[in-house]
Amino acid sequence: MPTTKPTTRPTLPVTRWLRLWPAVGCATLGVACGGTTSTGPMVAAVDLSGCETPIEPRQSCLVIAIARASTGEAVPGAAVTWRSSNEAILTVAADGVVTGVSDGAASVSAAADGTAGSKGILVRTKVTMVELSGCDTAILPDQSCTLSATITSASGETLLGRTVFWISDRPVIASVNQGGVVTGHADGATQITAQAEGVSSRRPVSVHVPTAVVELVGCEATIQSEESCELSAAPKGADGIELLGRTIDWTSTKHGVATVDQSGKVTGVAQGETTILAAVEGILDSVRVRVGGFASISAGSFHACGIKSDSTAYCWGWNSRGQLGDSSNTQRTTPVPVRVQPQFGFMTGREFHSCGLVWRTPACWGSNDHGELGLGNLSSANFPMVLPGTPQMISIATGEFHSCGVLVSGAALCWGYNLSGQLGIGGSLGQLSPTAVVGGHQFQSVVAGSWFTCGLGTNGAAWCWGSGSSGQLGNGTPWSLGSPTAVADGHLFVALTAGATHACGLKASGEVWCWGSGGGPSGVGDGTTLVRFTPVPVFGGHSFTTIASSGNHTCGITTAGKAWCWGRNDFGQLGNYSQAAQHIPVPVNGGHTFISITTGAYFTCALKATGATWCWGHGGRGQLGDGIIRDWSLVPTRVIAP
Repeated sequence: MPTTKPTTRPTLPVTRWLRLWPAVGCATLGVACGGTTSTGPMVAAVDLSGCETPIEPRQSCLVIAIARASTGEAVPGAAVTWRSSNEAILTVAADGVVTGVSDGAASVSAAADGTAGSKGILVRTKVTMVELSGCDTAILPDQSCTLSATITSASGETLLGRTVFWISDRPVIASVNQGGVVTGHADGATQITAQAEGVSSRRPVSVHVPTAVVELVGCEATIQSEESCELSAAPKGADGIELLGRTIDWTSTKHGVATVDQSGKVTGVAQGETTILAAVEGILDSVRVRVGGFASISAGSFHACGIKSDSTAYCWGWNSRGQLGDSSNTQRTTPVPVRVQPQFGFMTGREFHSCGLVWRTPACWGSNDHGELGLGNLSSANFPMVLPGTPQMISIATGEFHSCGVLVSGAALCWGYNLSGQLGIGGSLGQLSPTAVVGGHQFQSVVAGSWFTCGLGTNGAAWCWGSGSSGQLGNGTPWSLGSPTAVADGHLFVALTAGATHACGLKASGEVWCWGSGGGPSGVGDGTTLVRFTPVPVFGGHSFTTIASSGNHTCGITTAGKAWCWGRNDFGQLGNYSQAAQHIPVPVNGGHTFISITTGAYFTCALKATGATWCWGHGGRGQLGDGIIRDWSLVPTRVIAP
């Protein structure tokens, strides 16, 4: 078969062909040529997609337009024209790129072959901060305040018309509506949250119920100086419900008695009473706080007594014969009040009885087997009994079975057992009532040992009488005397003290001189174990302000407030952490500073300026006053003072 040569056509531009053959559509050639009649499928719809989320001003997104025939198939090459419904809000480029201009909603449309589709687009500046204001002060229940939310963009522009959602963390305290109005319901605080387009802010709001009453609890028992107790204050509203989170202002009316910090912790300073005040919003409550302690103390052989600043008296320790004066014969390990609470100015005691001065009137109690109570009979008493005739006295002292006192006139009287002449009445016959000491001496005070008595003359000279077998009369002889004899060598003293078989005198210089026997090997503090029949200086050169003796040991307080003791130490009565006798003064351990000291048979007590009393030594009768029965304490232990 012969080959047919194809006809050669001239090469022309596409547009030339289109003009030559208008029946051939541009779509057939795969190109778009607007306005040119096409014989391809007709566009029945234009679908738009993209830009599904809001955009911000100056931000762009792409919208895609697909022209579709009535069959739903895409019409390839369909020419699309774009338009924005509001170019003040957004613009659209010929390629479908939409750019935000300002906040608002507009639509873009795409048209092909006379058919158009549109899509709404939101232009919205992004919220970056929500700031709250209002409700600056607390509101009352059922009262309202309004919160305002200011919404801003990253550039600091305030954005208006945004929806804010409001919520309260604790609607039982305060609720909030969707207008930002907060209403109080109950006392307390809550957080109000405002949220706008995922950004939130919180603001505290307080609801305040006025305080109607403050109730104080705590510190019910007496505290000691340097000890603490806790007070709590409960402010309440008129409905009786406790109000939490209130500021409480605490005050002590007597800082010298006790202080209080702003947590309600009360700390004792010195014995006495103070009022602690708690104030909440001008509403007050108060409580009395008592700090235990004494203004003076004295020791018997196995008991001790203290007088408070209000002149009330308390005693503790052995009470077998009623020597504590509490109307019982019960042993006490802590101070108990002396019955009737007379206003004591001074107290003293020995083994089985005690005496005191009630506004210079002598009163005694305890054993009266030998007339040592001075009542004119042999009837014992377990509470204070005023001596008949109520002689006015300035000093009183108790021996083993006798007592003595100094009248306002300076004359001395004694009563009780007198076998060794300890009454100083010129014989050995005992007396049931106060009887004048012979010699006409004028005394300012008297002290009593076990079987002897000494008086301090108004001129400072010392006189002693009674048993002298251990040199305790200080007159250079071992003889007993029934009348006052001058202590040898003409010493002048400002105070005297008497132990079981020795005596000591304190000079104005602070020196202490002692005589007699310190009991066995312990001596009288001069560094030896010798019996001294005349006064000898205590070793060490200490300057004392006060001294005390009872059994076979002596103690003193120096001008620095430190306690030193010497003599027997069987039960640790010297307070130096040992039980070895000391021939010279040794310091009481513990670092305490005292103002006075007193000694019992085998124990010692000392008083601080704060009123706190510390005791050490024998505690088998409760005489240490710390609530414990013990054989001994080698270190000072604090008395639980009322």
